[in-house]
Amino acid sequence: MIGLSNLLKSYILFVLAGAGIVFFGVRSYYKTDSGRMVIDGILLRLPILGDAFRKIAVARFSRTLATLLSSGVSIIEALEITARTAGNAGGTEGHSLHA
Repeated sequence: MIGLSNLLKSYILFVLAGAGIVFFGVRSYYKTDSGRMVIDGILLRLPILGDAFRKIAVARFSRTLATLLSSGVSIIEALEITARTAGNAGGTEGHSLHA
């Protein structure tokens, strides 16, 4: 344990630089369509946080759908718009209304 502490103290700049590179790499990967699908899928499968993320996505979906329907948008259009704005790409895969 003391050896690990000494190692971190000696190489803190490399550790921080590595963490920064990983952060920006993941962030740039998340900006791609496939990266968003992969990372959102991983987030939804997390043991405790996955349930929270899923509930947030369902609440956002329900609220957006209700708002669109109460504004007079047709159900098909409202579902298409809501699917695009759900906020979690991992939860919307395969839920398109078009064949």
